[in-house]
Amino acid sequence: MAAKELKALVDIGPSLGYTGEDLQQWLNDERMRIDREKEKRQEEEEKRQEEEKKRQEEEKKPQEEDKKRAFELEKLKIEAEAERAKIEAGKESERMKFEA
Repeated sequence: MAAKELKALVDIGPSLGYTGEDLQQWLNDERMRIDREKEKRQEEEEKRQEEEKKRQEEEKKPQEEDKKRAFELEKLKIEAEAERAKIEAGKESERMKFEA
């Protein structure tokens, strides 16, 4: 708890009727309440950030899979073209033997 917050509580306590030990107990209770609220907000923020991170990762999955499919398709095209070129080269080689 920041010094400003504590000072504000010390100023407010007597106006609420707290004095002496009652004021001290009220201050301790309020500090604990404020600390719990801060922890709760921090946990909620961490949870929100984690959920946002998961959402972003889920959004990336289809894009990554599209890229993988495009890569595989391009790879298959190249392999098919190489095989076709190999077959054509073999045919040309056979033709040259036949003509010779």
